[in-house]
This record gives sequence, C-alpha cells and structure tokens, in this order.
Amino acid sequence: MTTTTCSWRPYRVALRTQECRGVISLYLEPTDGALPPAFAAGQYVELRMPGIEPHAFFLVGPSGDRLVRLTIEVGDEPFIGEVGRIAKLRIGDPVELSEPKGELAMEPGETPVVIMTEDIGCLVAHAFLAEMAEVEPMRNVRVLCQFPNGTRMLMREELRKLVDLMPNAGLAVFLAAPFSTDTAGKDYEVAGPITVENARSVCVNPDADFFVVGSRAFTEALRTDLVKLGIIHSRVHTQVL
Repeated sequence: MTTTTCSWRPYRVALRTQECRGVISLYLEPTDGALPPAFAAGQYVELRMPGIEPHAFFLVGPSGDRLVRLTIEVGDEPFIGEVGRIAKLRIGDPVELSEPKGELAMEPGETPVVIMTEDIGCLVAHAFLAEMAEVEPMRNVRVLCQFPNGTRMLMREELRKLVDLMPNAGLAVFLAAPFSTDTAGKDYEVAGPITVENARSVCVNPDADFFVVGSRAFTEALRTDLVKLGIIHSRVHTQVL
C-alpha cells in the first residue's frame, strides 16, 4: 500500500480495542455529520494527524457501518515513532481519513476463491469474507491464514464465525513456529508456513482465483509456485504489505 495526495475528512476515536499482542482496532466516527463512505473489500484508507505522515490501513468490513474500523499493528510498549503515536490514541481523539482506495478487488460470480494471508494480511481475508457472507454466501472459498504463533492469531474467531455463515467455505490457520502451548486441531490446523506444497489440496484448481496478501517474500514465493503449478498469472492477485 502506498500513500497519495487525496482529500480528507475529520473523524474521532469512538472505541479502541486490543485484538492480540501488538495489534489494536480503532473504531472511528465522522465528525462532519455525514456517514462514512462505502468501500469495497480489499480497499484501504490513509490516516493522518498533526505531526505525522499519512499511514495506510486496510478497512475492516462490512461496508455501511456507522463507524470505520481500522485494525493496526502497533508493536509492544513502549510505543515509539509515528505508529507509536497512533497506538496512543484514545476515545475522543481527532484524526483525519482519506477516501477509500485500492485496486485489490474480488469479482462477483461463481469462480472458486482461495485467499492466502500472512499475519496482519488476514484483514483482507476478513473483509472479503464479510462481503461474500452478505452477498454471495454460497460461493466456494478457502482461506489460509499464517501467523507467527498462538499469541498473534489475529481475528481467528471472527474469521471462523464468518466461514460458518458460508456452507462452501473453509478456514485453515497455519502457525509458522507454534509454541508448546498451542494445540494442533484446536488453535491451528498446520504447523509451518503456507507453501504450495503443504496447501496443495486447495492449490490444484486451475479455475480458482487466488488472493495472496503479505510481505514481499511471502507473496512472490507463492505467486511463483502457483504459476509453476499451472495457475495462470491473471488468476493470482497479490498485495504486498
């Protein structure tokens, strides 16, 4: 995601929650009397406040809510730097948001979908699932989310609830380096990172659209291996965080 020149609207922090270690959600309310803008799953906004450069964050659905939800990786205390200032926002604090933007989009239809995400990239999976659960609940979709360990299973329960709303959807949680306290079959499904080899059962459909969201190394490796497996380039959509 990159920041660009854009128009801005005033908001205030209406709610702040701790999602997991190092990650918070801010629920932002417009202060100009209008409702938040509609957005498509996969889009993001830029947030700015005095003294810091704009920062881009994915929108967490569904669109049409009275509040805008941004889920933000802030790291551990003590919070420092520009993201540290965002981490210290509290209820009532003012910020400004840009209009929604971004080209990562899922076309409606009957095409099977496979979503592969790394860490906070699961926000895109959440947005896509929330949208599909509302408008295309029968769509065939598989979601694979990779997290470092059990302390960072961001939105796991929310993702499971969304998948449960869709009869043809499935979710698998991968822990790259699970702790001894992380239980296979309960906390996660697969130990190790997402690769084409250990996710082959969902990677063999040449008619599926693949959405891969994460670090450059994560997205490039999966794109390369999916194409080697026979998936055409135009069916592999990536977003580098």
